[in-house]
Amino acid sequence: MNHCFNCNHTLQAESKYCPQCGREQSLKRINGKYIVSEVGSVLNFEKGFFYTIKELLLRPGKTVQEFINRDRKRIVKPIIFLIICSLVYTLAEKNWHFEKRFVKLTTTESVESTEKSDEEKVAELDTESNATFPEKPLEKPDAETTFTIDDGGISMGFNQNDGQTTTGFLIKWIQSNFGYANILMAGFISLWIKLFFRKYGYNYFEIIILMCFVMGMTTLIYTFFGIIGSLSKASILKIGTNLGVIYSTYAIATFMDKDKAGSYPKAFFAYIFGMASFFLLVFIIGNSIDSF
Repeated sequence: MNHCFNCNHTLQAESKYCPQCGREQSLKRINGKYIVSEVGSVLNFEKGFFYTIKELLLRPGKTVQEFINRDRKRIVKPIIFLIICSLVYTLAEKNWHFEKRFVKLTTTESVESTEKSDEEKVAELDTESNATFPEKPLEKPDAETTFTIDDGGISMGFNQNDGQTTTGFLIKWIQSNFGYANILMAGFISLWIKLFFRKYGYNYFEIIILMCFVMGMTTLIYTFFGIIGSLSKASILKIGTNLGVIYSTYAIATFMDKDKAGSYPKAFFAYIFGMASFFLLVFIIGNSIDSF
């Protein structure tokens, strides 16, 4: 007697499917046709990656609500969706090199590089007057770090001395891996959404699911405008940045309560505060490590 591989139900010899659980009893061998079929199932417009993009673009709030409450097989799983979108962004950036214009890293030269150092000034005076001065150690200017989101992208600035610190290293990693950094940012934005929309009953993990879809879509928006901007040499990256923020605000608000006007400003500030909190923690961790 044969038994089901899944539920151990007794089967007849000719049974192809288990009458108890419906499990297919004989799997087809993996070959080229199977691989093509699997890729097609992921990318098709009826149930795969592109279908997920279409649904999230046209009705993001309702699509995520249905995924959480009704059907979790109709669209791509949220974590997988975000990882695929981040991979698309990374591959596109490697070919068109647009990332540093979305995440701008600016440095302020330290005092020593723009002006004569204290030692040089002392040496000049000593040469002119044959006077002697006690040596005074040159103090390093304090590192200054700034973070802004404007119509040109996400801007981070720090004193040039930070380039050799943990803070500078972390910021440069974010700049070089912005697609994957979105995965981390989603967690911080979710905390603020939970705070601003605490009366709606969604737990933190359900909001994480929402943000995986939202951050995935904003990553694709950045990718699209990055490619178009690089090919056309047109200054359209700020349009992509603005649309990313607008889309995120709209998706969060319609997920919570699309008919309530107050949902939209709360969604906007939750997104901005979440991004700012992420970078603030980066600076705190970097400075804490460097202080030891």
